[in-house]
Amino acid sequence: MEGDEHMQLSMPEKETSRLYLRGMEEADACDIYDYYRQACVTQFLTFPPHPDVEHTLHILKAFYLPYERRGEPQAWCVLDKQRGKVIGHVCFHALEDDTAQLAYVLHPEYWGHGYIREALLPLLEVGFTQFGLRRITAMVAYENKRSAKVLEALGFRLEGICKEATKLSDGIYHDMMLYAILKKEWRKLYEQNT
Repeated sequence: MEGDEHMQLSMPEKETSRLYLRGMEEADACDIYDYYRQACVTQFLTFPPHPDVEHTLHILKAFYLPYERRGEPQAWCVLDKQRGKVIGHVCFHALEDDTAQLAYVLHPEYWGHGYIREALLPLLEVGFTQFGLRRITAMVAYENKRSAKVLEALGFRLEGICKEATKLSDGIYHDMMLYAILKKEWRKLYEQNT
């Protein structure tokens, strides 16, 4: 990655007007299960709803917490400040060279109120300023218009449609929309909004 010597891979805790963003913990399993148990949440993901909280805890221990223990969290829990509850998470994955893919999930109770956009703004800032990324991408199921709208509001551009690219929780391969934003595009938008 360009500028590796300056890259910091840990995700610092962040705070926005309504949210706290921090690394995942075992104690978050119940809150995470509360949204991952719902079919409306997993319909555009690659796995079915979680059957029980033990399954969620297993996923946390196997995939997220090892990074936390090394001080390299790959995901932030998104906490509602008023309720003190985990309502979703945002993360980077597929880090390669100076590019990463963005992923996010939110409890449906919070859909349509700007929470995921509010959580993604600091993630983009960390990606471009601390991780030294040049480009951030996101793959969205063609049918997931809400998610596409969020990305477009953040300045991402639709680069193309990948035909039958991903097998989703329904067992069917779906077309995926590839969105991306470059650091220089983000910087221009960021400067206009500050």
